[in-house]
Amino acid sequence: MRDLRTAEGALVTAMSGTDRMKFEEAEDARFAVIGCYGADNTAERNVAALVKSWGVDFVITTGDNRIGKHSQYENTVGRSYYYCDFMSGGATGCYAAINSFYPVPGEGDYYGRDGILEYKYYFDLPGDHVRASGTSRSDLYYDYIRGNVHFFALDSEGMLQDTLDCVGLLGCANPVYDMQRKWLEKQLKRSKSEWKVVYLSHSPYSSSGERHFHGSNQVFRWPFEKWGVDVVFSAHDHHYERVHHKEVLYIVSGLGGAPLHRLWHEAVEGSEFRYNRNHGALLVTAGKKNEEGMHIQFFTHEGDMIDDVICTHAGCAEPRSNDIMSSAGAQIELAGASIEVAAATRTPIASIVLSSIGAASCIFWAGGACGFAASGLVLLGFLRCVIRRRSPASLLVPFV
Repeated sequence: MRDLRTAEGALVTAMSGTDRMKFEEAEDARFAVIGCYGADNTAERNVAALVKSWGVDFVITTGDNRIGKHSQYENTVGRSYYYCDFMSGGATGCYAAINSFYPVPGEGDYYGRDGILEYKYYFDLPGDHVRASGTSRSDLYYDYIRGNVHFFALDSEGMLQDTLDCVGLLGCANPVYDMQRKWLEKQLKRSKSEWKVVYLSHSPYSSSGERHFHGSNQVFRWPFEKWGVDVVFSAHDHHYERVHHKEVLYIVSGLGGAPLHRLWHEAVEGSEFRYNRNHGALLVTAGKKNEEGMHIQFFTHEGDMIDDVICTHAGCAEPRSNDIMSSAGAQIELAGASIEVAAATRTPIASIVLSSIGAASCIFWAGGACGFAASGLVLLGFLRCVIRRRSPASLLVPFV
């Protein structure tokens, strides 16, 4: 290894060979997760402003860094009011001391004038002097270490290009798919980092109600739990969702700026929380696994905290509280019609009863349980209750 200094005098380390894999950073990692954001619109600008206000160390994306065949990365990513402050290298025209913007390609990145070649030309990934194994030799899928987290970025759209003949969990006989899967398994087993995070565009588990190749993509339901993965971030679908499956936390983060998607009336197995009412981003702080853990929070661009979960060596769970703080509320969707119900709050509480809408009522009991009652609506379909929170107080809402 050798030490280098940037023009600003910041100390960075360039590593090669096995030195990269042996290296373990002691400090925590604080980062944002955005996805399906490259729309160059007001919603994207609002989310970018939110992310910048957090003062995070770096940003990862879950694909669709541009949306629309005529979109250009300098307009959807690189503008000063977007994410230029985090980027350097490639054709970005941005000059961060160290590249701190780590995207993965999505469907939108493969289409356009020159397709994925534009992506490879624009980004230089993971970037000069970023601690990484360098084993993939690719800008489309790669790994790197920030803080106490080892990140593995995958090109799911590239795998799907040659994966149309795949069936469920049986795997595929195409080189792109096999190469990335084997690379990931090998590097995960070699990693000594405290946390291991995988992210890609297409979601292994998703409750999207959109048609045309949206929802769960079973070809990416790999044995992440056996490989030691803690969290899998994805998108492609324009909503937020938290799924817990076989000791791995799966999070869909696709509310970065693109038009919102509807949710399916039945949640995918393991789904613990779903939301599609407003654009926003994830704020993640990775502390020590046996102490404060990894704190994952989803905020709307208006600053409302919608979901809150902490993962430690014992697993992932919402912070529990007997108190519900101000601005609590609920979103009820009946047969596709969305109705917001505001809840008067008090501290502490035994229970909160929200206003009855038609023949449906939602009763929240202390400790975070949510019970549903609906009459006269059986033939209309479903009743969903999603908690909207604007403070760190937590209320667990299981799906029924």
